Amino acid sequence: MTRTIGAGAVILLLVIPMLLAAAEVRVGEQPSLASDEKITNDFYIAGGNVTSSGPVTGDLIAAGGNVLVSSPVTQDVMVGGGSV
Repeated sequence: MTRTIGAGAVILLLVIPMLLAAAEVRVGEQPSLASDEKITNDFYIAGGNVTSSGPVTGDLIAAGGNVLVSSPVTQDVMVGGGSV
């Protein structure tokens, strides 16, 4: 049992960085994605006032006080905030 848990932990430690390498992350007080920008991987964005106006061809995960998503997203969207 202990070896199974240990092997699972090692696999997770190896896989998670590879998944994040294919993502773009933006964090700050007012992070944004302009309408003339295109994200071709997963996109993580967090901050006080978050704006995503450009297309995302992966997952979009956004969190902030005010979150505005006004562009197409081809995969999953997860958003959390005070004003969405």
